[in-house]
Amino acid sequence: MAGEWLETNLSEVAEVTSGKRPLVVTKDASLGCSVPVIGGGGPSGFTKEALFDGGVLITGRVGTLGKLFAPGGPCWPSDNALVIRRRSAATDSTFLRYALQLVIAEAAGMNRGAANPLITQGDLGRLVIHHPPLHEQRAIAHILGTLDDKIELNRRMNETLEAMAQAIFKSWFVDAITSGLQKEWKEGTVGEDFEITMGQSPPGETYNEIGEGLPFFQGRADFSFRFPALRVYCTAPTRIANPGDTLVCVRAPVGDVNVAAQRCCVGRGLAAVRHKTGSRSYTYYAMQALREDFDRFEAEGTVFGSMGKKDFHTISHVVPPEEKVKDFEALVNPLDQLIENNESESRTLAAIRDVLLPKLLSGEIRVEDTKRLAVES
Repeated sequence: MAGEWLETNLSEVAEVTSGKRPLVVTKDASLGCSVPVIGGGGPSGFTKEALFDGGVLITGRVGTLGKLFAPGGPCWPSDNALVIRRRSAATDSTFLRYALQLVIAEAAGMNRGAANPLITQGDLGRLVIHHPPLHEQRAIAHILGTLDDKIELNRRMNETLEAMAQAIFKSWFVDAITSGLQKEWKEGTVGEDFEITMGQSPPGETYNEIGEGLPFFQGRADFSFRFPALRVYCTAPTRIANPGDTLVCVRAPVGDVNVAAQRCCVGRGLAAVRHKTGSRSYTYYAMQALREDFDRFEAEGTVFGSMGKKDFHTISHVVPPEEKVKDFEALVNPLDQLIENNESESRTLAAIRDVLLPKLLSGEIRVEDTKRLAVES
């Protein structure tokens, strides 16, 4: 590595301080409380005053160890957070965030053996990062930031597309039912209108994290915006969901919804659902519309909420005519396909970023190398 790259403790280039408990906190931005309070798990409320006017990084110190947030404006870090600020203009703030992303897991693991694990100011200060000249910091931050900006743009676009689809579903089905049952619509149950496969967990020894077998999903821990994250695989699947099936959590918490992007194994915390016409989009939005019914099973659970096969099948449901479902599918499925394409692109971009991050931050790959590779490809 060139001599101009320094290897230094974080404390040499950044100041680490503790957050504070605000005097007034509300759950909404009313009564003049419009400054977000950020703790270990992210924004948790609002207060009246700002402790920092942006330009800081915030990480959880207790419980959610190592989560990193970069508020874009005024904020109040709570006493469950640590605040990281660059010491001088010789450090680029965005570069500092990526440098921390690379090493913060080390700090999160320092005290995991303790009864109440936490990250201390000293833990963060002792982290070792590479600190190139400012122009290289900015170039590295630009490359990684461009990837993250596109991922964020896709996320916002997908939220807009899903909101459009939900509005169409509400107009066609929810509002139509509220105004009075229409001709050819009938009172029924979820089991009459949908095929439901209740999950079943295979033996634990068949699980792996190296990609052997089918992806295995168990519940909310695997869910993201629309499609579950690939984390665990199973070599002896017992219950299968097919691509496009809607996945519904049937054990605590009941009612969260995702979509299977590929053939996968579903554990006992999930059910795979598809409308009997095969309409994927209608199934997804219909399951979202059953939120209040699902919440009832969450509330009735003795310790943990759960919804059994009979419970799911017998939920009351107004069955629309098949032609109405097919018309909805023809209109909305193209929106869902855009969402799927955007999610696929974002996963690819995130994989590229995750490969580049340690190589760029250590100097193994220089900015000039990425430019040359881009031209050659």
